[in-house]
Amino acid sequence: MNFSNLIFLLLFGFTPFIASATIVKGTSPYKANVKLYFALPESGYEQEVLKSAVDMDGSFYFEFNHSSAVRAFIIIGPEKSASLFLVPGDTLSVEFDIIDSDSLIVHFKGGEALGCQLLKEEEQERSAFLLKNYCSPRELPNLHSECWGRYDQFRLDRYHKIWLPSNVHPSFKNYIYQEILYSIATKRILYPMFHAYNLGMKTDSGIVDSDYYSFLDTILIENPEDLDIPEYRSFTGYYVWNYILSEQKRKGFEYNQDSLYPILFDITDSVFTGEIACYQKTRLVELALQKTPHESIQLRYQKLLKDCAGTPYAERARKNYRKVVMLKPGNVPPAIVASTINNDTFDLSAYAGKTVVLDFWASWCAPCIMDMSNFRMHKEELLKEDVVFVYVSIDENEAQWRNSVEMLEIEGIHLRVSGIKSPIAEAYNISGIPKTFLINKHGKIADPNPPHDPDELKEAIRALNAE
Repeated sequence: MNFSNLIFLLLFGFTPFIASATIVKGTSPYKANVKLYFALPESGYEQEVLKSAVDMDGSFYFEFNHSSAVRAFIIIGPEKSASLFLVPGDTLSVEFDIIDSDSLIVHFKGGEALGCQLLKEEEQERSAFLLKNYCSPRELPNLHSECWGRYDQFRLDRYHKIWLPSNVHPSFKNYIYQEILYSIATKRILYPMFHAYNLGMKTDSGIVDSDYYSFLDTILIENPEDLDIPEYRSFTGYYVWNYILSEQKRKGFEYNQDSLYPILFDITDSVFTGEIACYQKTRLVELALQKTPHESIQLRYQKLLKDCAGTPYAERARKNYRKVVMLKPGNVPPAIVASTINNDTFDLSAYAGKTVVLDFWASWCAPCIMDMSNFRMHKEELLKEDVVFVYVSIDENEAQWRNSVEMLEIEGIHLRVSGIKSPIAEAYNISGIPKTFLINKHGKIADPNPPHDPDELKEAIRALNAE
């Protein structure tokens, strides 16, 4: 960790809180339910969604207990939202006013109103910046591209100019600063993989110099005080997967899909301790249950329950394990009845007699976009064989979803559900994307964890369609 970061943490670092009730209230010009999204340590950082009905006068009200500062996201009406920062015991008022069909004014009072206002202004400046300096999803996240380099500098400059001298809560300043640092670090870890992909290479060996990863010496790798920050939680996962495992792979270490998650679990166990280890091992067990036969992760699942006994992570793992059992091959998949991108009604059960590839994704998910691109040629062949491709996006932003479908030219049936906590995503136990299910002509789950390799996936779909 460098000296400037250390001084910052000494001055503005972790501030302990006493668990107490936080209130978020306000008014909305829409009659639809208002949703509040957040993730707390009390739930193992599993995303939670609270809903509030809107009264006749437009008012809404939320109240919940938590013991740490939290970044939240409030959504009203059609794609209108605001980011919030909530400190235990605060009462924050959020008033929404419509200017026109495309514009909304948000007023904050009480609580961390100043910080919320600065967040709103930063989001507006960010949108203007990215419109002027477009960063293609196909290049994401190309560290050396002019666009992303300028964006990182834009965030750092704004932090020092706006956030640091402001009167917002010290924990909020720390949150924003560490969010920026770990976001940049994650992008740098991912750069070799994405750069290799853009060059059409199957491996990132030789993409960067041997001293490239020295930047990791300037940040805290194990930093439990920042586990509340989503960017740090993401960083710890990518650190294990795209740094340590990739380094071993470059030295000749080999693994297959069934052994990948047990290996990542063991690496995590050796690198992290305490709550960070419990969080990441829980995520790895969840991903393994989605992408491999659950027997392959059984021993690690039992170890997780033992290592993290009495924590929210053990209970979260148990809950998701029970869901996976319901998604075993031979079971009828959970019902999906929803509107398509063309506003037609889609009913999954109506496709009995056809092989269905059910793919959960999002416009912001770079691995999803990579998988679609890698599979494009095979998909064109399978479409001629009457295979049905159904894409279920978990995008919260409808416009962003529609634009991505059009820009990426994704052929198939397109649905959108409201986030990873929507009933459909919950029924399919979606805790990470991309996630694919193969459904046979009898309308039963054939494979909840099909091969990831494009050639192997094509053959699995083709064999299923021939039955």
